[in-house]
Amino acid sequence: MNWLYQKLAQTKLTCRLIAVYSTVFLVIISITVSAILFNVKKVIITNIESELQNSSYLINSMIKTALDTSIKTHLRTTSELALENAQYYYDLYKKGELSELQAKEKALDSIRPVKIGTTGYMYILDSTGKLLYHPYKALQYTNISQYDFIKKQIKNKNGYIEYMWSNPGDKADRPKALYMSYFAPWDWIVSASSYRSEFADLLNLSDFEQQVTGVKFGQDGYPVILDNQGTFLIHPSLKGRNLIAEKDPQGAVVSEIIEKRNGIIEYDWKNPSDKVSRKKLLVYSELKEYDWIIASSAYKSDFYGALNDVTKIIVAALLFSLFIMVLVTIKVSAMVIKPVKKLEETVLKGVNGDLSVRVAVNGGDEINQLGIHFNNFIESLETNNSKLHEEIIRRRNISGKLATLNENLEEVIKERTRELHEAQNEIIQTEKLAAVNRLIKDIAHNINTPLGISITSATYIEDLVMQLHQTYIEHKISKKNFEEFFNQHDKSYELLMSGLQRSANLIDMFKLLTRDDVSLTKDRFNVRKEIEKSISMLRLGEHKITLDCESDLEINSYSAVFDLIISNILSNSLTHGYDADKSGVIDINVSMPEMQLSIIISDNGKGISEQDLKNVFEPFYTNKSSTNTGLGLSIVQHSVQDILNGTIEISSTVESGTEVKLEIPVM
Repeated sequence: MNWLYQKLAQTKLTCRLIAVYSTVFLVIISITVSAILFNVKKVIITNIESELQNSSYLINSMIKTALDTSIKTHLRTTSELALENAQYYYDLYKKGELSELQAKEKALDSIRPVKIGTTGYMYILDSTGKLLYHPYKALQYTNISQYDFIKKQIKNKNGYIEYMWSNPGDKADRPKALYMSYFAPWDWIVSASSYRSEFADLLNLSDFEQQVTGVKFGQDGYPVILDNQGTFLIHPSLKGRNLIAEKDPQGAVVSEIIEKRNGIIEYDWKNPSDKVSRKKLLVYSELKEYDWIIASSAYKSDFYGALNDVTKIIVAALLFSLFIMVLVTIKVSAMVIKPVKKLEETVLKGVNGDLSVRVAVNGGDEINQLGIHFNNFIESLETNNSKLHEEIIRRRNISGKLATLNENLEEVIKERTRELHEAQNEIIQTEKLAAVNRLIKDIAHNINTPLGISITSATYIEDLVMQLHQTYIEHKISKKNFEEFFNQHDKSYELLMSGLQRSANLIDMFKLLTRDDVSLTKDRFNVRKEIEKSISMLRLGEHKITLDCESDLEINSYSAVFDLIISNILSNSLTHGYDADKSGVIDINVSMPEMQLSIIISDNGKGISEQDLKNVFEPFYTNKSSTNTGLGLSIVQHSVQDILNGTIEISSTVESGTEVKLEIPVM
């Protein structure tokens, strides 16, 4: 370190400035750029994982939907066929060709040989829960109405039911499904039932292989399906192969996936068409009905193209900035060295005996200050030969110079104060820019997720429509085609609308955050009707909302903002106040003492913890990050305080409910 310092001390001032400034500049910029690229890379990885997880979920849902449809259709067909046989023999009985007992026996004879799957069977019970026919003789003519699914059969008599059941000899309950049809003349509930696991052969992989292989992630990413032995059921190039059995080196990755069944893995992978292996990211989950593993994979390099371009631009900008900085340093050093050279020449003249020399002072910087001190020194030498009069003159000159220095000092203080204010303003602007960048990042993350789901769902719906259209063109369309189409279409459409609605809600919230009072319009409205309108837009389910408000209470305010406040508070209470299997009551009490609108909204939910209560008004703070933006109460606080000039307070106790109190001036 000392060697470096000595080496710099021997070089010219310009070279020293360039070396020091360049080193500091490169260190600071390198740290900053590295941090930026690290965060950008982290965001890219997060987005890749989110996209792959959404894709795996959609493929998993598509297969489950196809399986549910096949099970329900098969059971329904079997049950309705038995019902038609019962109707046929009943008609013979009515015609007098058979006795009623003979007709019932023949109807039962048509049911007895029916097998569903491996262990599935048909049975008949009446409206009291009594088994009129069952393949297990020990159960025949017994009343089994104590079972919950039998109670549903007695109540509904027709339709599809899923339940847990174990046949004699089974060790544990397994998922089972049935379809029942009611034959009223004999009070028969004809049921076809079987374990869901025995319907695997009803689903053909080729029915949805084209949709799965058509999905792409980046340039070369794709989804795959494996069985529990590691054989690729769907893969662009490895379909039907088992890398574990083939002892392929890449079989280790497949073994890990089969062992863990669910998760995220990063690994090196080389397809048969690739020359070298590349880093890959894979999200996988288990489909238990088939013992399959659904996986979505993407090469990380496909998503780093933009990052590499940004890196090149940053490096180019860094080199250009360094070049400009060197030029500026040379210019600045020249501005410093030139007056120093002049001062050196003047000092040499004074050293040689010319006491009349003076340094030209053109400013108040350090070099000019040094010139002033030199001039004072020369003048002191001239006045040493003078006696008392010269001493008086010298003191007067010094007093005048001190006054000048005081004036210069005031100017220096003003200049430093101005520079301090400018520095403070720069710091404030920098902090504002950082806050905006954080907000943009959170906005992009919260909007991209629902929009990605919406785009995937829209693409899937488009594929469904094209398939139905092709079936229609080929004159192969049937009722089953329509049922499968609408079942799959409804779920995908619900995902699509949910994602779009959530994005629209986010945009409305962001617009409100930047809206001022001038852009809002006041109107006179009925408070009770406005609250009832907000309640009507909610999905209450089993929840109840009570409203205590005078029917003729009217105020002149911003009705759109008022509706947003009430809707967000109620929605927040329904979403966070109760678990999925719980229902509750929300009370709304409205009064207006002394021209002050008071609204108290309280629920009997699970309350808010002390830690969460401190942060409920912070933007993007939520304890349900997968489905909520965390902006609701932040928007409410902004609307109440900054637009309606009111106050909002939240009090809560865990397991004892939450109370929100609003005070809004109406004048």
